[in-house]
Amino acid sequence: MFKTYINKQLSLKILEESDTQALFNVVDESRTYLAEWLPFVNLTKSSDDTKQFIKSALQQFVAHDGFHCGIWYNDKLVGVIGLHYINWLNETTSIGYYLHQDYQKLAIMTECTQFLIDYCFTELKLNRIEISTATQNTKSQNIPKKLGFTQEGILRQNEKLNGSYSDSYVFSLLRSEYNR
Repeated sequence: MFKTYINKQLSLKILEESDTQALFNVVDESRTYLAEWLPFVNLTKSSDDTKQFIKSALQQFVAHDGFHCGIWYNDKLVGVIGLHYINWLNETTSIGYYLHQDYQKLAIMTECTQFLIDYCFTELKLNRIEISTATQNTKSQNIPKKLGFTQEGILRQNEKLNGSYSDSYVFSLLRSEYNR
């Protein structure tokens, strides 16, 4: 399967069924932290739920409609980054990501997102990338801000997080703006 090294400590690999328990552990060990921002966390109650997600992600990969990579730090699965979809007609996509709470503040997600941006523009020849983050999630917002994205607007009450509706900022980056 697709695997690439970003640096000596950090690599990305398409999620496989053999990653099920390790990925479930990432979610389970950071459950409270991640559930604040990601609606799927409360629905992920067992490794079977994670296995179903990975199967769906593999189908998406085979259909050329996006993908989900495990983030490996020192050979340990610590998070996920991927493309929610690929709109080939309009040459657009949306990046999503999450990281185990113990691996925050190591620039892991910024480096992975930078790699994925480069891949989208140079290999996939896409024109536009979006990242949406909850308006209260400043850590997640810092990534597109650091990487040159433009904050475009607010999606009002677009996600239900822990029983309450949450607004999201939409950030975008165009290939013509990309300086790498």
